[in-house]
Amino acid sequence: MKARTKRNLAISAVALAAVVVACSNETTSQAALDAGQQVLNAVPAASADAQTSTAKPAKPSGPAKALPKGVYQLQLVKIPDPTGRMNSSVSARALVPPGWTTEGGTIWPAEAAQECSEYATYAWAATSADGKSSFELIPTQMWSASNTMQLPCMYGEFQDLQSYFRAYIQQNVPSASNFQYRQRPDLLEPQRADIDFMSRLMQQSPNTKFWPDGGELSFTFNDNGTQKKGVIGGTGRFYLNQFGNPMGGAPLMSLNGGTNYVYAASFPVAEFDAQLVEVIRKSVKPDYTWLYNYSEFGLRLSQQKTGQVKQRADQIVAAGYALTRATIERNQAAGNAAVAASKAYADAPVTSGGSDDRSQRERIESIRGVETYDDPLYGGTVQLDNTYDHAWRVQNNDSYILTNDPNFNPGSYNIDAQQLSVTR
Repeated sequence: MKARTKRNLAISAVALAAVVVACSNETTSQAALDAGQQVLNAVPAASADAQTSTAKPAKPSGPAKALPKGVYQLQLVKIPDPTGRMNSSVSARALVPPGWTTEGGTIWPAEAAQECSEYATYAWAATSADGKSSFELIPTQMWSASNTMQLPCMYGEFQDLQSYFRAYIQQNVPSASNFQYRQRPDLLEPQRADIDFMSRLMQQSPNTKFWPDGGELSFTFNDNGTQKKGVIGGTGRFYLNQFGNPMGGAPLMSLNGGTNYVYAASFPVAEFDAQLVEVIRKSVKPDYTWLYNYSEFGLRLSQQKTGQVKQRADQIVAAGYALTRATIERNQAAGNAAVAASKAYADAPVTSGGSDDRSQRERIESIRGVETYDDPLYGGTVQLDNTYDHAWRVQNNDSYILTNDPNFNPGSYNIDAQQLSVTR
């Protein structure tokens, strides 16, 4: 499925507000921002047990050769925010194969004013040089349904991602068939702290049910005569309110749901590469400066919303219940709790030394499925996919090579690269 971000035919989503809703009021020094950016400047390979290869790199002797199957060279690319609203023209970075082109970036949907969209989200795609393969990120979607009132957001009764993904693909890829779905609880782990908080919060509301979901749907389709395989996966959250009907009859119900982290990719069937999809997926990381400012922006809006709740609490009555002091307190707590979630995802600036620093880094590595390496070019660190045991930094080029072959020698493929060492 060729990237069609501008025509709204892309099939993946990453919601930035799933990462952050609010941030602390601490000021961040430029040195801290610089240090944090070094952490985020790249992303995908190696496990905690990775060892440096004993092979001596051969010197390049001609044009670069194609790498063997299962070995990936990935180029660092920027995901822009053309608005510059967060004091950065770059909202995130990712790693894609050399020769792939990108389009799109971060957008600020108008629907956010009605709380029917995240404040900011991605509409971005990367496409192979031959146009046959792609990895895409599309805007967040939210939906709602109610038997008591007309709601402002898109109507939808989806209560799990399997039904949502299937409906989305059937609408955007009419020839899709051979659907297969699998649960992906691992995709929820980066959000675990926030999910646990929301679960505890909703326990205080006996009439409200909250549940997260994570999964991946695969399918096949025909694209101008080429048979392709695609996947769409990610996470979402769902809220169901149910109350007794004061007039008798069926209970009064309202459902709210939405995606908050979704990716997608497509390749010709014979070339489908699930490992490459995972490498690119794990590599998408927010720009530290952008995310810090976005976090503060979200906190300010959360505080404003809390104020609005206070002003309207004595006016809003629906289905026999009103917004109460507990509602206001939960709103405040939710905004403050997102601080920890944002720091866990985006990487607080890494400092040197100390077991606390190392423990924090290793905790983030475990959540994300990455390993941290010393970067010999920039002198900082880089986090890469930990399903690969060995990583190399290509000289004079913002790209990395990932492999599980302990004897891999980039010079044999006429590539000048230096093997990376795990940060201790």
